[in-house]
Amino acid sequence: MIKEKELRESGPAYQCVNGSEITLQTIQNAIDDKAKAYEIPVSFYDDQIKYGGMLNSSLVDCIVLYHPEHRNDYLKMVISIKRQGTMAFISIHEFGESKNMKKLGARAGAGAAAKAGLKSIGGLTQGAPGVSRAIGGIVGGSIGGAVGLLRSVGGSKAKQEEENYYYGAVAQILNEVFN
Repeated sequence: MIKEKELRESGPAYQCVNGSEITLQTIQNAIDDKAKAYEIPVSFYDDQIKYGGMLNSSLVDCIVLYHPEHRNDYLKMVISIKRQGTMAFISIHEFGESKNMKKLGARAGAGAAAKAGLKSIGGLTQGAPGVSRAIGGIVGGSIGGAVGLLRSVGGSKAKQEEENYYYGAVAQILNEVFN
């Protein structure tokens, strides 16, 4: 079960005027057919989105689209349908996280923390007021930078570029299916 607060908007809902016949299965089949035509790997699993709190919650069925070789390290797309009369509104949300993107972010954060620690060194005079606090900040910044660097091990700009191309291909497929 996916909680509503874990979802991120990825654009406006697609609106189908004559949407009575649209189901999650027909959407999955259309996406799968288009992906096969472009030789883009996609996989799906069924899930539910929980909306609301403990007392006023509701569940909405959804399908989750993901890269079959990167189920747990790429973003996933959550697709659901809401209806108003004969109209269907198909929502697509991002879900999960990109581990490589997170590693690259940790690397950037580590560099910033290390630079801040090094900048603090300039202008310190032994015995001056606040020197021990400044040294603590330098050490903290250096440790924070080191921890960030450890978290960033394995992050690759080339892998991120490949991942971004995948997201672009999926976006193109979704646009073609729903427009």
